Amino acid sequence: MNRTLNHGRRHFLWTALALAGMPGFVEAMSAHHPSPTDDTRLVRDLIAAVRNPASARTIGKAYLATCERLPGIDELVDALCHGAPSLEDECGSGGIPALKQALAVKQRQDFEHGRVVRVRGWILSATEAQLCSLVALAARQAV
Repeated sequence: MNRTLNHGRRHFLWTALALAGMPGFVEAMSAHHPSPTDDTRLVRDLIAAVRNPASARTIGKAYLATCERLPGIDELVDALCHGAPSLEDECGSGGIPALKQALAVKQRQDFEHGRVVRVRGWILSATEAQLCSLVALAARQAV
């Protein structure tokens, strides 16, 4: 399944994330945008799988500051949902507990295969860095 978003869907995704963070804005924009797509639900599910969103935002911002090129939400979703068969399955199903478990498996595999990054002295799996970046980018859009 290809999760690459075209410009219109990407714009909708950002708007939907902003709406999720700004409840009073929902009524004003509901006439302009359809209900959330599966991609929006997937982003929300991935963010909901984070144990501590405030810490994830901080880590994500720090990690993104080290990136030569800022990744987009669609790139992060692709990176998170591919590479581990169980995670690919869970990314399509929307089950938060199973998604958390699949993310944990992918994180362990990252450490086993040396896919790690350093962020402010912390050593994180690539999956953790990507997930935190997703939270940070989503929060940035909601502001």
